[in-house]
Amino acid sequence: AIFPSYVKEIKDYAFSNCTELKTLDLMQCNDLKVIPEDAFSEIAVRNLVIPSGVNLIKNGAFIFARMESVEILGDNTITFQHESFQECKYLLIISCPNTDKLIINDAFCYISLLLFTCPNVVVEFNNNK
Repeated sequence: AIFPSYVKEIKDYAFSNCTELKTLDLMQCNDLKVIPEDAFSEIAVRNLVIPSGVNLIKNGAFIFARMESVEILGDNTITFQHESFQECKYLLIISCPNTDKLIINDAFCYISLLLFTCPNVVVEFNNNK
């Protein structure tokens, strides 16, 4: 799925349970600020790039997704809400090359993350459990 530049909002659960969704291109969505709740849960996209305008990844946005890597291009503060990447069992790499600050709220439960690359970033962990 290639999202055109005029997409400014994605609704909660929009692509939830689309287990055959193997490509997701959000790069033209410069005005997209939020990845909504459960919007892409259980998708089969292997490598995901989140555009620079996104500053909030909501609850369960990618829960159970089968991705291996995520690159987040934003350069300001990015907040990961509760369980946004929970049970992404294949997720190995998260890269935030330009981000200033990450706020992580129980976002990465039950994953086998091997590499989290975010040079020059302040990370704030808020675990509610």
